[in-house]
Amino acid sequence: MAGDEARHGECSRRFAAVRDGFARARDRCGSADMRFRFATYHIQLCVAGRALTHAMQAPFAHLRTDENDAAPHLEIELWDSSESGVAELPADHARAGGRTWDLSDSVLGDSVLAVSAGARFVSYAVRRSVAWLDRHDGRICGWFPDGNDLSLHQRGKPLQMLLAIWASDRGLHPMHAGLVGRAQRGVLLPGRTGSGKSTAALAALQDGYAYAGDDWIAVGRAGDGNAIGHGLYGTAALESRHAERFARLQPQMVNSTSGPERKSLLLLSQSAPERLAHSVPLCALALPRVVDRSDVRLRRASRREALLTMVPSSVFTMSPRGSRRDTERIFELAEQLPAYWLEIGSDLDEIPRRVDDLLAAVGNC
Repeated sequence: MAGDEARHGECSRRFAAVRDGFARARDRCGSADMRFRFATYHIQLCVAGRALTHAMQAPFAHLRTDENDAAPHLEIELWDSSESGVAELPADHARAGGRTWDLSDSVLGDSVLAVSAGARFVSYAVRRSVAWLDRHDGRICGWFPDGNDLSLHQRGKPLQMLLAIWASDRGLHPMHAGLVGRAQRGVLLPGRTGSGKSTAALAALQDGYAYAGDDWIAVGRAGDGNAIGHGLYGTAALESRHAERFARLQPQMVNSTSGPERKSLLLLSQSAPERLAHSVPLCALALPRVVDRSDVRLRRASRREALLTMVPSSVFTMSPRGSRRDTERIFELAEQLPAYWLEIGSDLDEIPRRVDDLLAAVGNC
């Protein structure tokens, strides 16, 4: 017990030092303060550094709100170490104590997730940036070495790791899925990387569908108890050769400058802001997969096939790995929602037609 209290005290001091770094950066170069609304939660984002501010506001721009009366449920404080001149914390004091996981991969690079004893504090370090989450007080604080040198993932889905934990704590279960809809009738597109989620979601977007995301959706319950999907990021990432097929979205495309990230980032809050949806009730599952033919086909999928698609992609491969509650929610979705295979050929114009057919088949939901 005494050992746990000592470790908690050390984590609290380290988090306080991170917050002090933000305060000093804000004193030196000021901060941009923005409010966003995600699902039913108010989020306040404060960023010290012009380049970092520009990068951070783009993915969340569609969630921006002028409602400033309510206290935020989550406060995010970030600073640009290069622009502010406030140095990064030493490596041995920059992370939460307790258990650590090496989550390095070929795209994100070396990254480490650390969770304190008692799990109140979580830190995530990648590419010399470090951010902490205080799960008790609802606060994220951290720094980036240079706001002009962010990875494509940091620009497109910033703080994804910590926001996934924060959302899961509130019964919003992160899914590795896209989400599109018409007239408040949503189709969830779950699947592994490379299955065609982004291609399907963007093809539907270009045809007039509302778009909530291409590979990160939080699933919760609406007031009537039915499933609802919430989008967080107004961006999409595609392999560059595929991004060229969405000509209307290309003016707001950012190409990777990092070798392993062979993708392009589409800033949809700038190119298609009117079609970005905050939340969409879920009516059906469309399980995308790329096939070697020209046409796009739709066929019914079994509950087992839906589970075998969703569980590996959303529980076993998303970081951090889903909790037991997240797994149970996936089983509920497979039980409640009809599932179809969306077999994607080379004729992308057929994708929205097949999604139309799916919504017609499931009727009212």
